[in-house]
Amino acid sequence: MPENDPAAEAQQLNQEVETARIGNGYINILDLENPLIFGTYNDRPEKMSEINKMMTSFERHGIQSMDEKNALVIIIERSRLSGNQSLDVPWTDINALPHVRFLDTAGLTLASGQHRVAALRKLMQTHTDELVVQLKRLERLQNIDNPSPAQQEEHRDLREHIAELKGAMQIKGKWGVKLYDADILLASGKHLARHLSRNQSLHVYTETEGEVLVSLLRDMADANERDGQAGAISVLQKEIKGSEKDKNTWNSKILHNTSLMLCLMEDILPLGPHYRKRKELTVRWLHQAMNVSMGMYTRWMSRQADVLRLLASQDEFPKYQDTCNMIEVIAAGGKDAETTHARVVELRAQILASEPGDFMIFSKFLPAIDNEAIKHFAKFKGALGTWDLSICCWRPRPSKHPRPRSSRSGSAPPVGASPRPRIPASPALISFPSAII
Repeated sequence: MPENDPAAEAQQLNQEVETARIGNGYINILDLENPLIFGTYNDRPEKMSEINKMMTSFERHGIQSMDEKNALVIIIERSRLSGNQSLDVPWTDINALPHVRFLDTAGLTLASGQHRVAALRKLMQTHTDELVVQLKRLERLQNIDNPSPAQQEEHRDLREHIAELKGAMQIKGKWGVKLYDADILLASGKHLARHLSRNQSLHVYTETEGEVLVSLLRDMADANERDGQAGAISVLQKEIKGSEKDKNTWNSKILHNTSLMLCLMEDILPLGPHYRKRKELTVRWLHQAMNVSMGMYTRWMSRQADVLRLLASQDEFPKYQDTCNMIEVIAAGGKDAETTHARVVELRAQILASEPGDFMIFSKFLPAIDNEAIKHFAKFKGALGTWDLSICCWRPRPSKHPRPRSSRSGSAPPVGASPRPRIPASPALISFPSAII
């Protein structure tokens, strides 16, 4: 097999994925107690434009929900499936496909299909709205004491139309599914699940460069968990080697910036649900921003991620109000300023020595922080101070797999120093709560 043969690699992955196949069946999306979970292995953002395109397709060509190429893929543990059902049914006879039954009402992880499901639900909502209007009209006709022949005919037509609507709503929720064993699929990592998530024969649109970038960052993150930073860099180098023919693409230039790729993998990707909608993971923006400032910006993003990790620590942490009070004492000067400053230095060293926590707990707050920043800085035309290289280049936490530093990156400030972050005004930077510490 030729080295880096995409077709051969895809075929090999397809064969490995099929070993985890449980069987086929159908579910009723509109009458299912289990919530459907998307984005676990492919967090392609939901786009209303694509949902609307899908709705138009449904209305024009019908909902081919039992066509095998349109099947939803469920990744699930066998133990969650009812034992008294046979799922080993070929797709050649869709009438023989069983209604899949589950033993619980926990969420179902789907490999893809969020736009199909969202379009179906939106279409069903339009049917529901129409049904409400028609039922009200039917009620008014039924309350007429002496209906005219035209009203009687309208009454009959409405009853038929309402019956058709109800029947369509019941049928359209039925959707074919393929089930895969999560224990087998994830036994050696997440790569098979991710391949399955983007290996559907039906795509509303092809993978964008941004989605390709995110997929690579995920592979790097998996390698980083197994083998540390050296493993992540190895995955990156393999991708660069495999895409040498695409030297002029936006992705190619980004991939060659190792520090940026490590920053995106370690500090931005974990906050994916938030940052997939922001420019830090937009290939075009990254490509255009690849200049002398990108190195400093990368360091700044990494440091702010570290601030969040320290804030998430389970170790003892000084109260925010107490810290503010001490800073005010220092700023005012006076007899207590010196001892208070010594206490602040001590607390700062304590914070930096604490065990970092999971900074993803802040993910749900980032949209609100963004909105507040946009509102308060909407009319701001100036700049917040100037660049401070000691801040942009310093990472306060000791890393298990330290990131290689350039000789130009500057040295870390001594423990107890009190650097003050001074950065240019930018919504992207403001999206991190940088002023908390």
